[in-house]
Amino acid sequence: DTMDCGVKTRPKTFTFGGGSKVFDEYFVDNEGPEACLRFMMETSLTELMQKAENTARLLESEYKQGSTPNSRRDPRFLFFLLCPLNLLFYLGWAKLVQMYCQAEKAAKRAAGMKKKMIKVTKTLVEKEPDRLPQILPEFQELELAEIEKMKQPVEFGIPLSIRARLKGGYVRENKREGVVDGHGHPFNQQSVWTFEAVGSSAELGQGTVFRIRNTQGQYLCIDETGSSCTDFPDTGGTTDFSLVSHEEEGDGEVYMGDVARLRCAGTGKFLRVHKDGLIDGFGERNQPETQLVVDAGGMPIASGSVITLHSITLGEFVHGSPAGEVRIGSAHAVNYTESEWRYWLVEKKDCGLNTVGSDVGNRELTAGVGGSLMVPSRSRPAASFNSDSSEKTGHELREDWLREGDIVTLRALNQNMLEVDLEGNVTCGKRLGNSGATPGLTHEFFVHRIGVSTVTMHNSTIRRGGQICLKPILEDLAPSCYLRGKEDESGLVADG
Repeated sequence: DTMDCGVKTRPKTFTFGGGSKVFDEYFVDNEGPEACLRFMMETSLTELMQKAENTARLLESEYKQGSTPNSRRDPRFLFFLLCPLNLLFYLGWAKLVQMYCQAEKAAKRAAGMKKKMIKVTKTLVEKEPDRLPQILPEFQELELAEIEKMKQPVEFGIPLSIRARLKGGYVRENKREGVVDGHGHPFNQQSVWTFEAVGSSAELGQGTVFRIRNTQGQYLCIDETGSSCTDFPDTGGTTDFSLVSHEEEGDGEVYMGDVARLRCAGTGKFLRVHKDGLIDGFGERNQPETQLVVDAGGMPIASGSVITLHSITLGEFVHGSPAGEVRIGSAHAVNYTESEWRYWLVEKKDCGLNTVGSDVGNRELTAGVGGSLMVPSRSRPAASFNSDSSEKTGHELREDWLREGDIVTLRALNQNMLEVDLEGNVTCGKRLGNSGATPGLTHEFFVHRIGVSTVTMHNSTIRRGGQICLKPILEDLAPSCYLRGKEDESGLVADG
C-alpha cells in the first residue's frame, strides 16, 4: 500500500541438531512488473499523503517500557552494591578504636600510671681519614707522631680560608647580595681572608682580639641582621673576633687544619654558619654550626710556576749558584748576588705544560723549607686567579695544581735541574753540568705537605707560603731520606 512493492514467499529448510524444519521466507520481488522501486510514487498529492500516513503508522512501536520484565536478568549484580559499605565499616571501626584508646588512657591516668618517654639525642661526629700512614708508609708510628706535631700556627697577615665543618662550604663574601655566607669554594678569591691584629698584639693565640679582612681590605662585620663586609671597623656591628680551640679554651696557639671557633666580641657568642649558608654571631659552644677549620688560603701553585724556597729553621732562601751548587742564604755567595738566583721552575711530572715564556713577575711564589722539610709548589697565574670569572670556576680543581704526593722537578736559574746522587749530595749541575740523567742520580722528588695535623681531602692542594718537604725518588737511598738544610748554610743534603 505504501511502496507498491510485491512481497512473495518461498519455503526454506533449516537444519539444526539432529533434524531439520521448513519455514516460509518472505522476500521482496525486485524483478517483474511488481518490482519494488523503494520510492513513494503517485500521480496526485492526496494519494501521496495517504501513503505517507500509512508508512508512519507502520513505524509506530507498540512496546512500552516496563510492561514486560526481563526474565533472563541475573540478580547477582546486586552484590556489587555492597562494595561501598567497606568504607562505612572502616570509618566505624576506626571510631570505635579511637574511643577505646581514649577511655584506656583516661583509666590509666586515673590509676596513677605515668607515660614512658624515650629521649633521642643526635651527636655530630666528623672523622676525617689520616692520610699520613698512606703517603709515608716507610715511617714508624713514633715518626708519624713527630710529623703530626709539626703544625703551622695560624698567624697574622697570611692568606687563610675558613671552612664550615658542618656546612662543608667556605666562608666567602657574596658580592651580588652584599652579605657573607658559607657557600664559598676553596679556590675562590672571595674565600680568602687575613687576620689583622688589634692593638699591639704580635702573636695570634686563643683569646687574642683581631679583625678579619678580605682581599679588598674590607672588614668582616656581624650585626643583628647577619654578616657583611664594611670599609670601616666601627660601623655599629661587631668586627672584633677571637680564636678559640675546639677542645678547650686557653692561652695556647691554634694551628692550621685544627677545628676552632670564632668568638664575636660584640655578642659574646660564636660565629655560626647555618646549613643554608647564612652566617650570624649568636652561636653556642655546643652547636656544631660553630665549628670552623682555619687552613691555608691564597693562590694554589701550578706546574710551570717560578717559585722560591725558604728554609724555616735557617731563615734564608735556597738558591742555585751559577757554578751549579745549591746554597742557602748569602753567606757562601761569591761573585754573584744571592737574591737574583733564588728562583726555581717547578714542574709536575707528565703534566705536559709548555713553560717557555713564563711570566716570572706574575708567578713569583714563596714556599717554606724547615729542617728536613722542603716545599715544592704549584701556582695559578695571577691574572686568571684574580679575574672576574674566578667566582664561577673557583670550585674546580685544576689538573696542573700541585697536590700532596705529586712528583715534581725543580730547575734552577742556571738552567740545571735540582739533583741528588746516591751519597745524598744535592747539586744543580755542578757534577754533570748539562749532560742529563745518569744512573745513580735523580731529578724527581715527592712533595708532601707539612704543617697540618692531618692531610685530608680539604687541604691536599699546595698553596703559596705552604710548608712542604721533598723526598728524592731513588731506590738505593734510604726510604726516609728527605732534603734537609745544612746548619752551616752551605747547601742541602738528602739525609733528613
